[in-house]
Amino acid sequence: MLADKLKTMTEGRNSFYEEEITYLKSADYNQDAMQVELGYDRFKGCYIERVNKETEELQEEANSTLLDASIHEIALHKQDFYYLESDWFQLLGVNGFSLEVDDVFGHYSALLGLQLPKKAGSYLKEFLTGSLGEDQLAYSAMFNDREGLWEINLQYNVMDGFQSEQSIGELVKMLYLLLFNLVAGWERAK
Repeated sequence: MLADKLKTMTEGRNSFYEEEITYLKSADYNQDAMQVELGYDRFKGCYIERVNKETEELQEEANSTLLDASIHEIALHKQDFYYLESDWFQLLGVNGFSLEVDDVFGHYSALLGLQLPKKAGSYLKEFLTGSLGEDQLAYSAMFNDREGLWEINLQYNVMDGFQSEQSIGELVKMLYLLLFNLVAGWERAK
C-alpha cells in the first residue's frame, strides 16, 4: 500500500507535498508537524544520465545540478534523452523514466514503466485523459504482459502548470505529483 511505503520513506521527515499530506491524512496517518514542501530538493539525489536515442550510448552522467537547469537543456540535445532514477519514483512503482524532445513533432515527452496491474487500465487512461486533456497525442499507455507494467509515453508540455521557462527539477516534481495522484487514486478506487 502506498501509505505504508510513504510512511517508511518519510520517517523522520516533516515536509510533504500538499497532495501527500491530503493522502496521508485520508489514510489515518497524522503526524503532528507536517509542513508543506514547495521545492524539488528531495530529487537532488537522483541518478541522471544523458543517452543517445539511436545508439543508446551514454553521453554524460549528469549530477543533480541539472535539475536547476531550464527544460531548454533537454531541447538542446534532441538527439539524446535524459534518464532519471529516484527512490521517490520507485515508491510509486516507477524504476526510472526518460525525458526527451520528440524529433518529429517537437513535443516534450516522458517515457516510463508504471507497475500497476493490467486491470487498472481503464482507470489509468481515464485519469491521464482527465489530467492531460482529450488530445490523442497527449499520452499513450500500453500494458506489457512480459514485464507486468504499463508503458506510458506522455507529453508533459500539456500538463497543467507546465511553463516553458521552468527548471527540469520543477518538471520532475510535476511528473511525480501526477503519478502520485494516479497511484493514490487507483488504491482508493480498487
